[in-house]
Amino acid sequence: MYQPGRLGERRKKKGRSPISFARFLYWLSFLIFLGALVYVLFFSPYLAVEKITVSGTDLVSPAEIQKIAEAKISGKWLDFIPRNNLLLSDRQGIAQAISEQFGLVKNLSLKKKFPNGLEIGVTEYRSSLILCSNGDCFVLDQEGAAFMPYDSENSPEAVNNLLRLVNYGDRKINKGEKMLPFSIISYLQEAETELASRLNLEIEREIETPQLASGDLRLKTKDSWQIYFSNEITVEKELGMLEVVLAEKITPEQKTDLEYLDLRTDNKVYYKFRHSEPAVDENAQPEKTQPEKKKDKK
Repeated sequence: MYQPGRLGERRKKKGRSPISFARFLYWLSFLIFLGALVYVLFFSPYLAVEKITVSGTDLVSPAEIQKIAEAKISGKWLDFIPRNNLLLSDRQGIAQAISEQFGLVKNLSLKKKFPNGLEIGVTEYRSSLILCSNGDCFVLDQEGAAFMPYDSENSPEAVNNLLRLVNYGDRKINKGEKMLPFSIISYLQEAETELASRLNLEIEREIETPQLASGDLRLKTKDSWQIYFSNEITVEKELGMLEVVLAEKITPEQKTDLEYLDLRTDNKVYYKFRHSEPAVDENAQPEKTQPEKKKDKK
């Protein structure tokens, strides 16, 4: 039998269902939590990058690296999400921009330091020599590989002070390619050091060679005369020969007219004055000082 009172009572109970109200509270709480999480992760200043530190630099300016990183995290994504957010910071873009700007940078590591720091670790190339060949100049690393084009106006001062080897052959320089063996690089560095310390001779920063593979190395002194070296003879032996000739064959007054000294033949030194024919000392044997040096080392 129809009972209107009971139907109204059932409708009233259905409107007050505790299950529906709990579900409403659940979704409301979830949306509030989600909104708070989005705010904290993307908009809160708690995760904004406020400090950028740079370590490991020697030739590259850490301040310049910091400026590049700051420029990459300035502004906003999609016009409303801050780019300086620690979680969204474009580390790959920062590393690429720094590498493109500084050829001396070999490796980069970017680490997030919570809550608001970004650490940039830099590993630089160890430059050893500038090589110019076939119209191009590149800086070589300690292994003799070309890693950075050389430009005297824009390169760091430390790079400008490197020895420069000019090759008159047609060898093309390719970035990343090993152009010289380490033996030639160390040979030139040793020759420069020993000439200054043993003979008080300073050389120009530019060294010439007719071919890279020849081992024929021609240094020019600050007094405008040249010394021809060969890496097939040790620097120690060649400097000993040079000492003998300068002491016995060439007076200090004659040095001003000297054109070159050729040390490329064992125990023979060819030399030439600007207004005379070439001469040779066929017995330019340095004094045997090696045993004494061995005693000193002991």
